Amino acid sequence: MRPPVQMGARMRADPPPDLAHRLGAAPFGGFHLRLIAMCFLIAAVDGFDTQCISFVAPTLLKEWAMSRAAFGPLFSAGLFGTMLGAMTLAPVADRLGRKPVALGCVVLFGVMSLLSATADSAQTLGIYRFIGGIGLGGVIPNIIALVSEYSPHRHRATTVVAMFVGFPLGAMAGGAASHGIIEHYGWQAIFILGGVLPLLLAAIAALALAESARFLASRGREAALQKILAQIPPPSGNAPPPPAPAHSTHRTTVGTLFTADLRAWTLLLWTLSFLGMLLTYFLINWTPLLLVAAGFPQENAIMAVVLLNAGGVTGGLLIGRLLDRVNVFAMLAVAFGLGAISVFALGATLGLGLTVTLIMTVVTGFTLFGGQMNFPGLTANYYPVQVRSTGAGWAMAFGRLGSVVGPLLGGALVALALDTAQLLKLAAIPSALAVVVLLLLARVSPERRR
Repeated sequence: MRPPVQMGARMRADPPPDLAHRLGAAPFGGFHLRLIAMCFLIAAVDGFDTQCISFVAPTLLKEWAMSRAAFGPLFSAGLFGTMLGAMTLAPVADRLGRKPVALGCVVLFGVMSLLSATADSAQTLGIYRFIGGIGLGGVIPNIIALVSEYSPHRHRATTVVAMFVGFPLGAMAGGAASHGIIEHYGWQAIFILGGVLPLLLAAIAALALAESARFLASRGREAALQKILAQIPPPSGNAPPPPAPAHSTHRTTVGTLFTADLRAWTLLLWTLSFLGMLLTYFLINWTPLLLVAAGFPQENAIMAVVLLNAGGVTGGLLIGRLLDRVNVFAMLAVAFGLGAISVFALGATLGLGLTVTLIMTVVTGFTLFGGQMNFPGLTANYYPVQVRSTGAGWAMAFGRLGSVVGPLLGGALVALALDTAQLLKLAAIPSALAVVVLLLLARVSPERRR
């Protein structure tokens, strides 16, 4: 998925101009490749652990004799923890560094996944998922910040995307393997795997993952900083000189996002982020249970989540390339308009067989997930630079709120005894609303006002 710019992706102070130039103008080399690979693997286990609850849900439905409506709070427990982790661990990373906080988060969600394998009730599992979610939410902003900081300017977008693709790929790999694992070893094995892999990876990352250069510079840890810089080739002779330091006497707060020029843009962007994440996590969490209820085998129901992610990765990359050539708002509005049609058609064609359902699942992932993955570009490209980080963080916070509401809303609708086709058709509503919001954003964008 296209990497979101989250709260916490900024240190307390900008790096010195010469250090920023040294990192940004350096040629791409082995150090960057190792860093991306390490963060890719961390994102992959994060993606697996985030979505593994949807893989085991059909089995828990039978073994624990749960009602489908009861899964709404269970799904949202982990996502609420993820929201809190993304919002609250930034100050900790500012004080302790990106690396220890990222590693601590990986260990936290690994341990909580192991404990989840021992749960004997939905309440206990929900507690473990909530605590583990704090780690899941806290790790992503830090690895995004690390890759972004060390990437050469001309490769930055590509390297961050390449790293974050690990998130949906981890979920896809887990989904593809989960049915066989559950069938042979039980649902507990999914959580055991989701605990062992992060703990092993944390041990490797403790040795291989680099600390933030700007953090080392701000703490006067010159020896550690020079050890890292020795692994990065110096800029070529024709690289542009470092920029002059920017001085600002104004402190950016959330109130800055509500000045006359930004108020409408901010509110609409928060709404868009909320709708996108609500829809994404409604589909990720509820698709297996809904398809099982519609009569599909559990293996095929889980495969549908894999295909949603696969379509999202493909769509996100393709739409991201197109955004460089066409109007961003029009392109995303088209994606979500087609997404509204595809998810409605997914519900309407359930009776036409497995092949049609899986094809519509891929199309839904391609349009809706692919479009949602490109939302962060609106924040990064259209907010004025002096408020960009604050704007990105708060927009993502409202997106996280949507990720919590989506599964809860699904549970509430299931409690109303709506069938699978009706629920999927209703999912077209937030997608259609997103189209309206995108068209309004085009009219009030800060760039257009400037």
